[in-house]
Amino acid sequence: MITYLRWRDASYIERQYRVCDLLERLVLAETVGTFVEETDEFVVVALDCFPSEQRGDEVEYRRIAFVPKSCIERRVDFEVPPLVGRLVGGNGGL
Repeated sequence: MITYLRWRDASYIERQYRVCDLLERLVLAETVGTFVEETDEFVVVALDCFPSEQRGDEVEYRRIAFVPKSCIERRVDFEVPPLVGRLVGGNGGL
Protein backbone atom coordinates (compact mmCIF):
# COMPACT_ATOMS: atom_id res chain seq x y z
CA MET A 1 0.00 0.00 0.00
CA ILE A 2 1.21 3.51 -0.82
CA THR A 3 0.41 6.19 1.77
CA TYR A 4 0.23 9.95 1.22
CA LEU A 5 0.51 12.15 4.32
CA ARG A 6 0.08 15.92 4.62
CA TRP A 7 1.38 16.93 8.02
CA ARG A 8 2.81 19.78 10.07
CA ASP A 9 6.46 19.54 11.03
CA ALA A 10 8.41 21.42 13.66
CA SER A 11 10.38 24.51 12.72
CA TYR A 12 13.09 26.54 14.38
CA ILE A 13 12.69 30.25 15.09
CA GLU A 14 15.59 32.26 16.48
CA ARG A 15 13.61 35.31 17.58
CA GLN A 16 10.99 35.62 20.30
CA TYR A 17 7.39 35.07 19.17
CA ARG A 18 3.99 34.86 20.80
CA VAL A 19 2.45 31.39 21.13
CA CYS A 20 -0.25 32.17 18.53
CA ASP A 21 2.50 33.17 16.06
CA LEU A 22 4.37 29.93 16.69
CA LEU A 23 1.39 27.81 15.69
CA GLU A 24 1.35 29.52 12.30
CA ARG A 25 5.05 28.79 11.79
CA LEU A 26 4.76 25.01 11.63
CA VAL A 27 6.03 23.75 8.29
CA LEU A 28 3.62 21.98 5.95
CA ALA A 29 5.15 18.72 4.75
CA GLU A 30 3.97 16.06 2.30
CA THR A 31 5.31 12.52 2.43
CA VAL A 32 4.52 9.65 0.08
CA GLY A 33 5.86 6.18 0.65
CA THR A 34 5.24 2.50 1.12
CA PHE A 35 3.14 1.91 4.23
CA VAL A 36 5.18 0.02 6.85
CA GLU A 37 3.07 0.12 10.01
CA GLU A 38 0.78 2.19 12.20
CA THR A 39 1.06 2.50 15.96
CA ASP A 40 -0.94 4.49 18.50
CA GLU A 41 1.46 7.40 17.98
CA PHE A 42 2.92 7.11 14.46
CA VAL A 43 2.23 6.29 10.83
CA VAL A 44 5.41 4.77 9.41
CA VAL A 45 6.22 4.95 5.69
CA ALA A 46 9.34 4.01 3.76
CA LEU A 47 10.58 6.00 0.82
CA ASP A 48 12.39 2.93 -0.51
CA CYS A 49 11.01 -0.61 -0.47
CA PHE A 50 12.79 -3.69 -1.80
CA PRO A 51 10.27 -6.56 -2.05
CA SER A 52 12.81 -8.58 -4.04
CA GLU A 53 14.96 -8.63 -0.88
CA GLN A 54 12.10 -10.13 1.15
CA ARG A 55 13.05 -12.83 3.62
CA GLY A 56 10.01 -14.64 4.92
CA ASP A 57 7.50 -11.99 5.99
CA GLU A 58 10.15 -9.26 6.30
CA VAL A 59 10.66 -6.74 3.50
CA GLU A 60 13.74 -4.51 3.36
CA TYR A 61 12.90 -0.81 3.77
CA ARG A 62 15.16 2.24 3.62
CA ARG A 63 14.67 5.95 4.40
CA ILE A 64 11.85 5.39 6.87
CA ALA A 65 9.68 8.28 8.11
CA PHE A 66 7.92 8.12 11.48
CA VAL A 67 5.17 10.77 11.24
CA PRO A 68 3.38 11.60 14.51
CA LYS A 69 -0.37 11.06 14.13
CA SER A 70 -1.05 14.27 16.04
CA CYS A 71 0.66 16.22 13.21
CA ILE A 72 -1.22 14.61 10.30
CA GLU A 73 -3.77 16.82 8.56
CA ARG A 74 -4.64 14.44 5.72
CA ARG A 75 -3.98 10.81 4.88
CA VAL A 76 -4.78 8.91 1.68
CA ASP A 77 -3.97 5.22 1.19
CA PHE A 78 -3.64 3.69 -2.29
CA GLU A 79 -3.72 -0.04 -2.95
CA VAL A 80 -1.12 -0.95 -5.55
CA PRO A 81 -0.60 -4.47 -6.95
CA PRO A 82 2.88 -5.88 -6.27
CA LEU A 83 5.50 -5.30 -8.97
CA VAL A 84 7.61 -8.37 -8.25
CA GLY A 85 7.89 -10.43 -11.40
CA ARG A 86 6.05 -7.90 -13.60
CA LEU A 87 7.86 -6.11 -16.39
CA VAL A 88 6.73 -2.71 -17.60
CA GLY A 89 7.74 -1.33 -20.98
CA GLY A 90 9.65 -2.94 -23.80
CA ASN A 91 13.16 -2.61 -22.38
CA GLY A 92 12.69 -5.05 -19.51
CA GLY A 93 12.78 -2.36 -16.82
CA LEU A 94 10.30 -1.97 -14.02
